[in-house]
Amino acid sequence: KSNTSEDDEEEEEEEEVKKESYEVDMTNDIEALVADEDLSEEFKTKAKTIFEAAVATKVKERITEVEAQSQKDTDAAVEEIKEDLTEKVDNYLNYVAEDWVKENELAIERGLKSELTEDFINGLKKLFEEHYVEVPEDKFDVVEELAGRLDDTEDKLNEEVAQNISLSQDIEELKREKIISEASQELADSEQERLKELTEDVDYEDAEKFQEKVSTLKEAYFKTGKFEAVSDDTTVASSDTDPLSTDEVQNARPEMAGYTAAISKFAKLDD
Repeated sequence: KSNTSEDDEEEEEEEEVKKESYEVDMTNDIEALVADEDLSEEFKTKAKTIFEAAVATKVKERITEVEAQSQKDTDAAVEEIKEDLTEKVDNYLNYVAEDWVKENELAIERGLKSELTEDFINGLKKLFEEHYVEVPEDKFDVVEELAGRLDDTEDKLNEEVAQNISLSQDIEELKREKIISEASQELADSEQERLKELTEDVDYEDAEKFQEKVSTLKEAYFKTGKFEAVSDDTTVASSDTDPLSTDEVQNARPEMAGYTAAISKFAKLDD
């Protein structure tokens, strides 16, 4: 019961947070829109109420859609990553195993022979002991010596494999840095840092594919002709100008379309 109560409280808190995110205060926006208009306070209040309700509804709908799509995309991405990672690990292990067997075929063969010899000698020793035949202990030390040499060989082999993996990772990292550095030469310092952040989680399959991905990100984020953010000091257009035409409303950016349409309606109502 305690766990259920805590879960209910967490759900209520999440719902309250979501509800707060839907609430929109457009007082300043309405004031800016009708600042130079001779409109009554009642009209301004109604306009504010209508705008806030409409925007909050759209925000809520959009958040719900985004959350659902985000969860769907996340699940699909996780599954894809798991499958891809599993395949890569399997391929790598198969490659390492095959390569190791090829390079150590002789050592493996000798190791098997040593194991067989050790089993044979131990069995022979037991047989002698059962029939009261004494064999000097130092004669069996040869097997132990061979086993020790085999262990040393395996340790050295493991060290070499680990070193090769480390070197491969270092080479890959150097190639990544070189590609990013070359792509950043024309960019400003801040843009170079931004490009570096964008490429941190990009998969590195090979140099050519990684270079293509970096070029794509560079062109997408640092090309000319991007929309510029409107500053808080932007001057609101005077009411003496003509109402916005239908074409201007249709061609406005999606996030400004509602405001543009509202300005046109207010201007017509005032006439």
